[in-house]
Amino acid sequence: MKKNNYRQELVNSMQELSKNGYRCFITKENPSFLYGFVITPSDNIIYIQRDSFHFRGWTFDLKYKPSQKNGSGCQCLENPVQEITPEIIQEAEKQGLMFARRLKATLYNNSNEYLDKLWNASEYEKII
Repeated sequence: MKKNNYRQELVNSMQELSKNGYRCFITKENPSFLYGFVITPSDNIIYIQRDSFHFRGWTFDLKYKPSQKNGSGCQCLENPVQEITPEIIQEAEKQGLMFARRLKATLYNNSNEYLDKLWNASEYEKII
């Protein structure tokens, strides 16, 4: 599948997530890359992108405050998934938070703190 098809798939999924209380953002159309993030109803940030081997599906990272020790996020699910649903995002958030706690990573106080520091904010568009 081509990236523009993956993009439409992500847009469609984000539109459904938006109906369930998520705030969704995707990179503006670019043939070189495709990713986005959702802000959960619990105000956590889940980053979404295709796996390195695109056929394997979508991967998720929980974003937290960057540090030398822990980077800026951790993988949420052990394996990529083929679809993005509210239930999958809830499970990704749950597992990501458990892993972040084990790492003793510092979560953002709220999503606004993350958005205020997002250096490439102009490269995203909100999906409603």
